[in-house]
Amino acid sequence: MFSQSITRIPPQSMAQGLTTAELGAPDHARALKQHADYCAALAEAGLEVDTLSPLAEYPDSVFVEDPAVMLPGKNAAILARPGAGSRTGEAEAIRPALEKYGEVFPIEGPGTLDGGDVLLIRDRFFVGITSRTNQQGFEQFRAIVNRFGYSATPVPLRAGLHLKTDINLVAEDTVLSSADMAARPEFADYRVITVPGDEAYAANCLLVNETLLVPAGFPKTLALMQGLGSKIRIVDTSEYRKMDGGLTCLSLRF
Repeated sequence: MFSQSITRIPPQSMAQGLTTAELGAPDHARALKQHADYCAALAEAGLEVDTLSPLAEYPDSVFVEDPAVMLPGKNAAILARPGAGSRTGEAEAIRPALEKYGEVFPIEGPGTLDGGDVLLIRDRFFVGITSRTNQQGFEQFRAIVNRFGYSATPVPLRAGLHLKTDINLVAEDTVLSSADMAARPEFADYRVITVPGDEAYAANCLLVNETLLVPAGFPKTLALMQGLGSKIRIVDTSEYRKMDGGLTCLSLRF
């Protein structure tokens, strides 16, 4: 069970961030409202929400999941090293917030690691090897988490931004996956639900304790999520989708 979370208010500069979505520029006022609702959803799920101030110099900094990985129940965090050069400074910017909750273990260069590539299922981490997370970063990550009793499995990806763009935990031993990820051998031990092809974005659902956050506007995926045993909370992330972001990206949970 999670009890804490960290989020960051989106900066006015967020439209200058990295994106491949080609959906137009985000509306900042609407993004602020969506962020407030997202934080409310976390609180409804039982989390205390530590909301950090916006960082204008880092347009992507609302996506706090990328510069850090929390180790739930261990009073420890990994300070990631984002693979995009424009985001490298976000790690040091979030370090003081992490240090409030425990010891911080940094990923050192030439290793790179984005938290969006890191999926935790029970005591096992799956780490996407992507354009943002390299093998050196994974090896450092594995050495750190092994000390805390976790295992770590690499998941090499040929395309896509992050691992959690395409696969996420939605119930005990059940993952929601894009069609491309559904047959991956790394997830053979889990029940896999495949998201409809025309709703691929909705693969980024977020399970928080007994609540499953589902992005608004994806009725087929919503129907698939009914009956999994969790309370369903719909959250509008339209402005974050324009910046390649989703539900998991917007918080750290621990």
